[in-house]
Amino acid sequence: MVRCDEGKCILESLMCNDEDDCLDGTDEPSTCGRSCFVRNGGCAETCADTHWGVQCSCGAGWVLQSDGQSCADVDECSLEYSPCSQLCRNTPGSFSCSCLQGYTLRHGTICEVADNSTQLLVAVGEDLALLDVRTQAYRPLLSTETEPRALVYDLLRETYYWLTEEGELCAHHPGKGARLLYADAGEVNSISVDWFTGQLYWASSHPAAICAGLGDGRGYVRVLGKDVAPEQLTVYPAARSLYWVNRGQRGRTVIAAAGMDGSNRRELTVVSMEEPVGLSLDYVAGRLYWISEYKESIETLRVDGSGRHSFPSVLRSHAEPLGLAVFESRFFWADGTELVSASRASPREHAVLLRAPVSAFTVLHVLQQPPRDTAACAPGLCSHLCLLSPVHPRGYQCACPEGLYLLPSGKCAELSIAYSSGKAISLVQVGPGPRSRRVQQWWEPLQLQDVDWQRSVLYGTDDRGTLLRLVGHAGRRETIETRLPVCSARVDVRSGSLYWLACNRRDIGVTQAPNMTSHVLHRARSSIQHLFLDWQRGALYWLAPGQPLQRLSLAGGDPQDAWNETWPGELPVAMDSRAFTLLWSSALGLRALSLTKRQAVTLAPSWPHGLVAAFEPYLVSVNKTSLLLWDRRTLALVLAVPAEGVQGAVAFVELELPAVPTSRGPALPLHPPVTTASRTSTSPASRTSPATTSTTRPPPPRKTTTAAPPTTAPTTSSTSTPAKTTPAPTTTTTTSTPTTTSAPATTQTTSTKVPSVWSPTMRSSTTTTRSTTSTTILSVPPQPAVPRLTTSTQHPASPARPLPAVPHLSCPRTHVPCRDGTECVAQEYVCDGERDCADGSDEDGCAQLCDTPGAFHCVSGATCVGAGERCDGVPQCPDASDEAGCWSPTPDCALRCDAATRCVPESWLCDGHADCLDRADEQRCAPKECSPAEFPCRSGQCVALSLHCDGDRDCRDGSDEEGCAVPRPLLCRAGEVACPRSRQCVPQAWRCDGAADCEDGTDEEVGVSWG
Repeated sequence: MVRCDEGKCILESLMCNDEDDCLDGTDEPSTCGRSCFVRNGGCAETCADTHWGVQCSCGAGWVLQSDGQSCADVDECSLEYSPCSQLCRNTPGSFSCSCLQGYTLRHGTICEVADNSTQLLVAVGEDLALLDVRTQAYRPLLSTETEPRALVYDLLRETYYWLTEEGELCAHHPGKGARLLYADAGEVNSISVDWFTGQLYWASSHPAAICAGLGDGRGYVRVLGKDVAPEQLTVYPAARSLYWVNRGQRGRTVIAAAGMDGSNRRELTVVSMEEPVGLSLDYVAGRLYWISEYKESIETLRVDGSGRHSFPSVLRSHAEPLGLAVFESRFFWADGTELVSASRASPREHAVLLRAPVSAFTVLHVLQQPPRDTAACAPGLCSHLCLLSPVHPRGYQCACPEGLYLLPSGKCAELSIAYSSGKAISLVQVGPGPRSRRVQQWWEPLQLQDVDWQRSVLYGTDDRGTLLRLVGHAGRRETIETRLPVCSARVDVRSGSLYWLACNRRDIGVTQAPNMTSHVLHRARSSIQHLFLDWQRGALYWLAPGQPLQRLSLAGGDPQDAWNETWPGELPVAMDSRAFTLLWSSALGLRALSLTKRQAVTLAPSWPHGLVAAFEPYLVSVNKTSLLLWDRRTLALVLAVPAEGVQGAVAFVELELPAVPTSRGPALPLHPPVTTASRTSTSPASRTSPATTSTTRPPPPRKTTTAAPPTTAPTTSSTSTPAKTTPAPTTTTTTSTPTTTSAPATTQTTSTKVPSVWSPTMRSSTTTTRSTTSTTILSVPPQPAVPRLTTSTQHPASPARPLPAVPHLSCPRTHVPCRDGTECVAQEYVCDGERDCADGSDEDGCAQLCDTPGAFHCVSGATCVGAGERCDGVPQCPDASDEAGCWSPTPDCALRCDAATRCVPESWLCDGHADCLDRADEQRCAPKECSPAEFPCRSGQCVALSLHCDGDRDCRDGSDEEGCAVPRPLLCRAGEVACPRSRQCVPQAWRCDGAADCEDGTDEEVGVSWG
């Protein structure tokens, strides 16, 4: 017999008969009719004479080419599975192996650790223990008080992590004992550790997400939470990637990969039918391994998805393995009662390392966690979480736990909520471990209007409509003259100017920094109910009953309609400056208007709680006894702070802005931390009164300084003496010497010292702590000395300051960059109704899709997808309605069976083996078209016609041996014997080996006569 294409065989008599009996033409080679005596038959190496010509062959390390004569070198190192366990170098006709530092080469191909000290960290019952692989020495470490389902370790930080039976995260830190981590993480099913940063990664089933958290429990972030059903998670810090088994919709299971920051997500291979178990990573070789319960084998592929290979003879028959680990060219697995190992070179030789019910295990060796080889995520780059990234220009991204906000410097800032209640102003800091404290106490009721966190200034109004300014650490009160009672005020944090709404509800005024002079900016045609300031984009917005939403530049001019729908009436409303959204509560529920898209959506059908402030993703409301913080994504209550009679609330995050110029008065920039300096400057009160003198001595309770009356001289000047820079604030006397001034409006400032604890020292530990010793001495970063402070009487519009440049982001072909240039999102997430970019740019302009011809309208909401994205195999709608009823066969899923819960590949159809429970894959199997030289089997196969009635069952169903008048004698190869009754050929060594190999079982029967 001669082997033909696709594994078929033909009779040797069919060779060189001028007819193509093989589809690939190998039965008609160019060596037909030749002789080895003539130029070696044309063969490059070995030549053998046959009756039809010569048969050429090649030596080891070489392969015969398609011309049947020449030989080419086999690149063993590029095979789907390298013969070397670590490093491989191809040579002509051969190859050579080598090992990394710390390993020793054995048997020419296998690398083993030089110290021979491989250990396994095992969980037996409630105990964690170390098991020496070489000696089987067992050493208990600690008790977990549970039966761990999974465990990992951080060798550098001497920390162990495990999962409880209920899916809870636990950690054991050196000297601190065991503790529960992240009780709100949900039902965690697998864990892995990034030993570069000490961060813990985990996959949870409910909610379905992949998360990363600080190992000490200070906070975590969701890395992937969209279209995932993850399990068996493992991370690869050197490749900045993570890998997991993802069980998708319609029974589709894949091995998936992504960057450790959630970027560059992709599928490596489909394993829908395999039931993968124990996904593990060989960090040295860069290979993933898993157990296929269906195939009862160990499968592997490279981390880039190539090099798929199978080890079919490693596992014991009918075993139920619980996990898998790979190290030193050895496999380790547990089957519930034993911990077993086997080498890849001799997979049938099993070694039992421990006879005990092992619930979880992992390999422990210093070479399993080599030291970092990159500057990415070096200490100090991020204040909290640092996520390694394979696509980001810096190689990493900083991230903040829930409740904190990422600043450009990599630090995390807390959400702060300042509110007034009666005669007090309090501050709530919302972060890990929320806390609240009083920052100002007054002797009369005060309504908080806004917070200038850049300068540590509070703005409020009293019952008479007086606009008040509370400055700095000592809480000095300043009265801002506006000539009109004020009922609402908002501050431009960039410039320090204040925009206010008079109590007549028509006049919008501005008090401009630094001299704090006031004038009316605009007079509305109708009564204004709500005034908002978007200082980041330089615009005012206001709402009036029966009128569209109005927009006005901070420089003035004519207002414009910002939304074409009219405002219904008096409703609770708040502006979210982060999301650039207006939110309000009405009879239609909780509504949100995107000022970018100019589109309103309903967040909740009913919202009885009101609304006083918003900062994505939070909402703030109040009742008679409490201030309430809500998560707008889930509408769940996050925090309740006891507070009666709240009169005003402001939600803000202290961003990193350029330092305020000295010409605009003292400022308190927050970042980065710098050496504190004291300097002499004009009193903050001089912003509203050019003629003031102040010292660091406490003033009397009602000390009042009034501006000098105007004269004909329009020039204003003042002098200040700079002080030396010192490591800490010092007491400094400041004196301003006024000259004659001319003010456009009379401005009166009342300075009063009151008890206060309003200070930047209250801020999060992630922000810079500053302190002062006087109402006029402020700590600032070192700046170039300015010999003179000049007060201008003009009112220029505050120009927008450019944000810091961000590095260019390189996105994969399947991703698009966000507008701010800080991250990439998958194309299928664009216009899906959810904000995946931090700046929301992936959802900008999406409403226009609904107006395009053929656009598909998603069932769940206002989202639309393009006509070409309907039934493209990738869900773009949040509810996947664009893929509903669209299934069509593919090579990976040629048939859906078992009530559409299972996919069968095309290669498994009509193969004689039922892979579906309902046997649908073996029904309606049409026979293949066989050539005249082939016999058609009922199973759909085609075998050589010469194999019909030859006494050997070549068809899977044996139909080639049915109906034969005189069965041919069965001829077995050397070393094989024929089964007496089923007439099969099996190796002689399989007789009486304890396993039935003949279909009739006669190879294990005693006394059976063998031919």
